[in-house]
Amino acid sequence: MDFAFKVYENIISPIDGDRCNMFPSCSAYSKQSIATHGLIKGILMTADRLMRCGMDTRLYPTLSIGERDFHYDPPN
Repeated sequence: MDFAFKVYENIISPIDGDRCNMFPSCSAYSKQSIATHGLIKGILMTADRLMRCGMDTRLYPTLSIGERDFHYDPPN
C-alpha cells in the first residue's frame, strides 16, 4: 500500500498540481484512515472522501494556512 502512495505523491500529484481545497489532502486523509482504522475501513473512508471531495464545502469549517483557505475534514 505504501508503494501506491509513493507513486501518487511522487508522480501523479506533481503533474496534477496543488489545487486540493480540503485539509488534510485526500492522500494524507487516506494514509491516516488506514493507519487508524485498518485497511478495509480505511479504504472505505477514502472512497467516501474522494466521492465528496470539493462538494458541499459549506458543510466544513474553514482552516487558513498561510495565504490559502482549506475546508477541514479530518478522518475520525
